[in-house]
Amino acid sequence: MPSKRIVCLANSRKHLPLRCIAGKSVRNGDAGTWIRPVNAPPERGISPADCAYEDGSIPNALDVIRIEILHADQHIFQSENFVIDPTRYWEKVDEIGPSELADMVDDPGSLWELGHPPYNDRVSSLLLTRHRPTLYLIRPENVQFRVEAEGARFNNPRRKVRAFFSYGNVRYGLSVTDTAIEDHFRAQGDGLHSGDFVSYFTVSLAELHTDGYAYKVIAAVF
Repeated sequence: MPSKRIVCLANSRKHLPLRCIAGKSVRNGDAGTWIRPVNAPPERGISPADCAYEDGSIPNALDVIRIEILHADQHIFQSENFVIDPTRYWEKVDEIGPSELADMVDDPGSLWELGHPPYNDRVSSLLLTRHRPTLYLIRPENVQFRVEAEGARFNNPRRKVRAFFSYGNVRYGLSVTDTAIEDHFRAQGDGLHSGDFVSYFTVSLAELHTDGYAYKVIAAVF
């Protein structure tokens, strides 16, 4: 299968040290198509070694990358997945500026199925039986970030960063997996923080969790 050339629109936390990387194709013929490079099942996550450039560095958001692909991944519902050749370095061939994101924005009517208030943050496995889009670049409105140990009552002290925002007249509260944004807001302490600086989110419908849901996450903040 030919290589894929993508603009990196997410390099986010999965299960450490694995990453979830995704972007839009910039090759003639399928420009604008979402691509999520993955390893072979069952793990699928990308390690730092998998995505390294030949100089040892790893992709940043807005890098234009060439990735050698073996074949499409037969995932149950994520339609954008392609299995990488793990023996080949990734290659940075260019980069774009933030102003170019305006031409890449998606316009879904909603962020997948709604429900499970107050967050609207998950989709039941019962609805995930065929290929579907699972990545969007959107313009959110009225953004706030919250830092809180949401699992404290279950003896989990880990502080989570969640973004609250409006899209299509619906209010969402999605977990953030963009590690730079997580680090930034955890350093500011618990509570609500302004998101006035945000122009775009990359949102992703992640793998099925053991609780029977696929969670909607914010994989990148621009």
